[in-house]
Amino acid sequence: PLAVNQDGQLFIGLADERVVRLDSNSGYSLFADFLPQTMLFGLDNALYTVDFEVGQEARILRITAQGESEVWLTEIAGDPLGIGELNLALDTDQGLYVFKQRGRDLYRVGYDGQGECVTNLLGLGVVGESGGPVAFGASPVTGMIYYIPHGPYRFYEIDLLWNAREIGGGLVGDPSSMVVS
Repeated sequence: PLAVNQDGQLFIGLADERVVRLDSNSGYSLFADFLPQTMLFGLDNALYTVDFEVGQEARILRITAQGESEVWLTEIAGDPLGIGELNLALDTDQGLYVFKQRGRDLYRVGYDGQGECVTNLLGLGVVGESGGPVAFGASPVTGMIYYIPHGPYRFYEIDLLWNAREIGGGLVGDPSSMVVS
């Protein structure tokens, strides 16, 4: 995964369990030691990432600009993050969206770590509890959420009142990520 901080620096998650920061002289420096599933910078300029290993409980880490890390979340509003993949996206200036692929719960979490489950997306084109991977993103400007469930590949837009509408279909391939601006 890739992430860009507010200063425009690029951070890359490597398969050897390192996150490196690209330097202006085309080199790189070690930023942190972990294997990120996904990562993004919050508006507090901290790097948020999902620390996930198959069969283990997921957790979200917060890493400061100085490289100091902490376990930020293992549960939201009393709900464990559980076993399974998570997606992260910015929620305008309020914090982050956390999407649990298993069960399809969508949470809104403030930078103070307090949050709530705001909706469940299980009914949008997915059969069964897990339904395979998804592509998920949110506009940091409008807060609108965009979602492509695993088969049938339909593209949904979810507004701030949690109403979903299909905005595309017939996608080919296996979408696994998206970027929204």
